[in-house]
Amino acid sequence: AAQQRRAVILLDCDFRQRGLSAMLGREPRAGLLEACAQPDRWRDYVDEEEETGLHFIPMARSANPWRSLIDAAGFEALLMRLRGAYDLVVLDCPPALRSADGPVAARMADRCVIVAAWDETPIAALRDTMRVLRARAATGVFVNRVPAGYRFGRLRPT
Repeated sequence: AAQQRRAVILLDCDFRQRGLSAMLGREPRAGLLEACAQPDRWRDYVDEEEETGLHFIPMARSANPWRSLIDAAGFEALLMRLRGAYDLVVLDCPPALRSADGPVAARMADRCVIVAAWDETPIAALRDTMRVLRARAATGVFVNRVPAGYRFGRLRPT
């Protein structure tokens, strides 16, 4: 969407793994939790990916391992401000069954996409995740690494 000139921002909502921040090579001193504490100053926490120009708010390493989205009182206010400034706000969340952070973020999202890996993500985990998230927002599934020979939209060989 960013490459199609839509205003997009991506938030690293995974407090423990911080996968998005690591993938983008960032180790910020301040990030999403600090932006939640000061939602009017959200622009101070936005970073930009060099190649695509994608805006994102990374997750800083927390000194308190028990912090979470549940503690971030300004998260909802931050989302409202970002929705006013961007066409698309994407929340990169932890697995929904691993912690309460994923379902908390899903409650504030318009739509959810579960990302699964072919032959790695158990069907039971997908069912459980759908059950948890469906009550909160419209939910779909995206399956990565589907082998050649399987047609789009089908989970059986052609």
